[in-house]
Amino acid sequence: MINLESFNRLPEDYKAVINHIIEDVLGNESPDMSDAFRVWQAEVFEVSALPEARQPGLFDLEALAFRGGWEKRKQASGVPL
Repeated sequence: MINLESFNRLPEDYKAVINHIIEDVLGNESPDMSDAFRVWQAEVFEVSALPEARQPGLFDLEALAFRGGWEKRKQASGVPL
């Protein structure tokens, strides 16, 4: 199970955007991937110094790139998606 503590500290509107992107872009087929994306975005938010990096419009591309990497990781490990 992935620790969502960093995600839970995010502002509510930011969490809503992340959850919306998961629903619309990543889908809900893999809860582990969704939680990993939440943690990853929380880490990006926490270390990001550029306000434009926090704009929701950039997340669609990031989510797709994340999903591609997640699927390749699963395929390489032999674990079914």
